[in-house]
Amino acid sequence: MTPTDMSEYGPNWPQIVAQIRARSKNACEWCGARHGHPHPRTGSIVVLTTAHVYDRRKLAQDLDNLAHLCQRCHLGHDRGQHVQRWRYGVEPSGPPQQRLP
Repeated sequence: MTPTDMSEYGPNWPQIVAQIRARSKNACEWCGARHGHPHPRTGSIVVLTTAHVYDRRKLAQDLDNLAHLCQRCHLGHDRGQHVQRWRYGVEPSGPPQQRLP
């Protein structure tokens, strides 16, 4: 993994992350795992990060598009991006693709 260049997220990113953290009460918004505690399913210490849920562009910072997620949920959400990067060496562009039934 490469380090994240936080300057790509704009000058208000720290304040936006603080709002997401307050909303989540320091727990994963999808599975409830508590930051800094063992994950209930994996046993690893939980580190919460802010994820872009619908629109994955770094500057898509509407609060409804962001979620405070544990490693397990965030990696699961981004799995398609990681596979595409691994297979083709490129970043996917645009919003996530909808799967057909």
